[in-house]
Amino acid sequence: MLKFDEAQARFAASVAPVRESEQVWLELAAGRVLADDLVSRTGEPLPGAGTLLQPGHIAALAAQGYVEVPVYRLIEVALLRVGEAPTEHAPDANGPMLEALVHSLGAVVRRRGHVAEDGARLHDALVDLVEEGECDVVFVSGAPQRFAAALVAAGGELLCRQVDMNPGRAVLLGRLRDRPLVCLPADAAAAYVTFVLLVTPMLRRMQGRASIYPPVSRVAPGFAVPQHGEGDAFWRVERATAADGTDWVRADTRPDGSLATLGDASGLVRIAPHMSERTQVRVPYYDLSRWLC
Repeated sequence: MLKFDEAQARFAASVAPVRESEQVWLELAAGRVLADDLVSRTGEPLPGAGTLLQPGHIAALAAQGYVEVPVYRLIEVALLRVGEAPTEHAPDANGPMLEALVHSLGAVVRRRGHVAEDGARLHDALVDLVEEGECDVVFVSGAPQRFAAALVAAGGELLCRQVDMNPGRAVLLGRLRDRPLVCLPADAAAAYVTFVLLVTPMLRRMQGRASIYPPVSRVAPGFAVPQHGEGDAFWRVERATAADGTDWVRADTRPDGSLATLGDASGLVRIAPHMSERTQVRVPYYDLSRWLC
């Protein structure tokens, strides 16, 4: 089991930037990653290679006469759900959520699949997805023990088995035929947290971005911090500003499991193990508006 910081670094280091690029019309380049440094035609600075292009960058490029720019190709993803087929009484929350998360990072889902929680079938599904070569990364939802066994049986390598964090302990990272595979928790709330904190830096690196870790600020927790023992806890919070201009956060009353309030969170706070119940220490804050783009 890895500590959170070590796991985050290992996820990012397990992949390399894509090499393929394409020319796109400037007006279609927002949200894409610039593949090459461009020559300034006026002496004014231009965004460098690895920049996630925003409308302001588009304006700067247009002002210098650029009508096309080279951008890295889109990262293509496969989603594989493991377990019983969804029903009216037990719908699949993970699949639609993960697809939305993938799109928020500017990647695309090329394949979607479902397989029963059976070692042989999971083995075959993983091999098929990788050998088809259509996708750059495979995200598996659920059945971490089956995933680990199937990956090794297929000749793959397990790079990370569990992370000392809550929620999200049951996340695994592997490689098969030079393709990265991530097994996310079956619980949608836990999968959300692990995707934000561990997977998004990995995807940014694959996209060729120069910066893969958004800034982490510090805020005052406006709630009692519960004792939670070992590992870092990540709570969903809403950020607020006090009358004196000080930023603070309030926590969901059920921060780990409630999907009903998942979309209301503005960020995640990181609570160190054995932190006192009434702490005056400002805690790390992961702003979702930065981490999900």
